Amino acid sequence: MIIRKQQLARFAECMDFRYCDILVGFLREHFPDAAATSFEAMRSEVQQTVTAARRWQFSTERDIAVYVTTVWLLGSDFHERMAAPNQVLNAVDRSPFEKATWLADWTTNLMSALEG
Repeated sequence: MIIRKQQLARFAECMDFRYCDILVGFLREHFPDAAATSFEAMRSEVQQTVTAARRWQFSTERDIAVYVTTVWLLGSDFHERMAAPNQVLNAVDRSPFEKATWLADWTTNLMSALEG
């Protein structure tokens, strides 16, 4: 059996669609404002955010989830409004894993500081 490029691309689209549904479920479970948003509207927003995450070279589910969660909390332009994430996301000497790890820690610390 031979898998053509078109079939492989379609399979990847289906996997992305399924992963977006998982991310929507995660956001709706953990954030009240997400739960108040329709599933379809959230799926569209999450799909756009996953596309943006891929532009930053995030490719693993973990790295994409970190980016999606940060965007949900801070807005899609967070990296334009805040110097530190802008610098890290644009760093050529950091791997996507290192960038996502930094982003997760930074977002957690920021949200803790805002709560306290």
